[in-house]
Amino acid sequence: MGVARACAQPAEAPALARWYSDLSWMCALGVREGFVRYGAIAYFDADASVNAIWVSHLGELFEPDDDGWAHARWAYKVSALVGVTLRDHLVGTHLVIGNALASASRDSLAPSHPLRRLLKPFSYRTIVVNRGARALLCKPRSLLHRATALTEAALAEGFNSTTATLRQRFDPA
Repeated sequence: MGVARACAQPAEAPALARWYSDLSWMCALGVREGFVRYGAIAYFDADASVNAIWVSHLGELFEPDDDGWAHARWAYKVSALVGVTLRDHLVGTHLVIGNALASASRDSLAPSHPLRRLLKPFSYRTIVVNRGARALLCKPRSLLHRATALTEAALAEGFNSTTATLRQRFDPA
C-alpha cells in the first residue's frame, strides 16, 4: 500500500494461539478526526476461543485479564465488520469475482453453451447489483463511507489496494 504510516506488527503470536484472523492491514487506512484507526489481529486457541488480540494502532497485545481487553475486543469487532465488508464482500465477492464470472460467461460462451447455462443462476443480475453497489457504496460520501470512520482518501485506497491484491491472487499471469 502506498500509505505513509506503517503500523506495528506483533513480534510473535501468543503461545496458545492455534490460528488467527489478521485485519492489521486496515491500520494503514486513515480515519476522520476524532476516530481511532482500524486494525487488529485476533488469536484463537484450539477451542476457537479468542485468547489474545493485537491492536494495531496501539502496537500492543491484550489478553482477557488485561485492562484494555474491552477496547481490544471492540477494535477487532469493528475492524472485522468494516474489513470484511470492504475487502471480502464488496470488492472481493461482487466487484472482482462476480464481475469476472458474469463477464467471462457472457463474452466467451454462446447463450446455449452448457457451461454458461450452468453458471447463469450464480451470476444472474450480477451486473445490475454491482452497478447499484457502485452508486450506493463505493463513492465518497456514500453509505459505506458515512457508516465508517474512513476518510475519502482511505476509502479509495482501501478499494484500490484490495482490487490490486485480489487481481494478483486470482490472475497469476
